Amino acid sequence: MKKRIISAIIAALIVIPIVYYGGFAYRVGVGVLAVIGYTEFLMAYENKRALPIFVKMISYITLFTMFAINVLNKNVFDIDYKEIIFVIMVFLIPIILYHDDKTYNTTDALYLIGGTIFLSLAFSILYTLRERGIETIIYLVAITISADTFAYFTGVLFGKHKMIPSISPNKTWEGALGGTLFSVLIATIYYINYEDSEQKLLLVVL
Repeated sequence: MKKRIISAIIAALIVIPIVYYGGFAYRVGVGVLAVIGYTEFLMAYENKRALPIFVKMISYITLFTMFAINVLNKNVFDIDYKEIIFVIMVFLIPIILYHDDKTYNTTDALYLIGGTIFLSLAFSILYTLRERGIETIIYLVAITISADTFAYFTGVLFGKHKMIPSISPNKTWEGALGGTLFSVLIATIYYINYEDSEQKLLLVVL
């Protein structure tokens, strides 16, 4: 637990100034997160099956190409069909080039197609939201932190029923419920106090 607290403090000291000031530092930060997140995405798959080095190289190139396109697009939620076709072609063509199911096959391609589209959109949205203002970022971070924190403590104090022991041995249904309830509460308090000027939930509670 001490390690988690220390890690959280260090991360906060690095992330908070970057998010607050935005600009170039924030763009670099999102880029670093994209690399870390995508690397973990690939490693999770390679725990069961190795991917060719060439495929991993084009995977990163495709991720950042999609990221750049989405950032330049004013509405990242409106993904163009041509982008999807581009990603599909990038990962399907190596099947023909390798022509060896043991090296690279359709299952590999589908995994990379889905993950690349999803993660490129996710990090593009993270970038775009900060460009529109810091309030939404704070809102989302508050929900995430509260969910993770309260899920942990609720699980430690009351957790008895395991969710998926084979994947995450320490996760419990009680922890998940506690994290969900507290994150919804935090989100509601934030919204009503900062977005809805006609009501003040904190005043009502107090």
